[in-house]
Amino acid sequence: MKDIKSTKSGALFVCGEEAKRLFDIKREIEETLKVLEYTHLWLPSLVESSFFHPQNVDSGHKEGTLVHAACLPFFDQIEDYTNNIYFGFNRVHRLEPLRNLNKQTRLESFEVAEIIITGSEEYTTNKYSEVKELLSSLLSKYTKGEWIEADDSFIQKYEKEEWVVGNGVEKVSIASANRHGKHFSGRKNAEGTSCCFGIGIERLYESLDRGEY
Repeated sequence: MKDIKSTKSGALFVCGEEAKRLFDIKREIEETLKVLEYTHLWLPSLVESSFFHPQNVDSGHKEGTLVHAACLPFFDQIEDYTNNIYFGFNRVHRLEPLRNLNKQTRLESFEVAEIIITGSEEYTTNKYSEVKELLSSLLSKYTKGEWIEADDSFIQKYEKEEWVVGNGVEKVSIASANRHGKHFSGRKNAEGTSCCFGIGIERLYESLDRGEY
């Protein structure tokens, strides 16, 4: 079969050499993060408890709700906020209002590499800086971007930064960094804080071939 690439469904379909390129990106992310000695995560795209967000996608599933953020199943399940780093991949689903402006990166479903840090405020602060530095080096190999303070609804709940590339309608967030504080642990009356990083795999892949990046 010849090489094929399409986003007609709202998600990315790739067959051939370009699909291998996507797998290579995922492997490099895993290799880069090995120094963190993380705990592995296998994350579902369904969460038992619903988290409100304007981009939530309705689902006909009986026991779970589709997630708009890769980390949500973790915080739905976890009870222990001791010092630790977790890593895995998840597929998210979103109603994407800007899809018509950029069909290659504004996908309605895409894969995310997710790093979650839990623990004391001192531990999460230190590890946040360490992971951010690691990801900055990795993302700089692929894109000409920078971390900026996010301007979306998340910052009403906790601090958020994004690795942004491009300008105008081509402006895309490749990765996000979120400092939750006790936003999630407080729901479980648990001690400790949390933060997380997410890298959009398809968004990072698409940025490789754009001259302005």
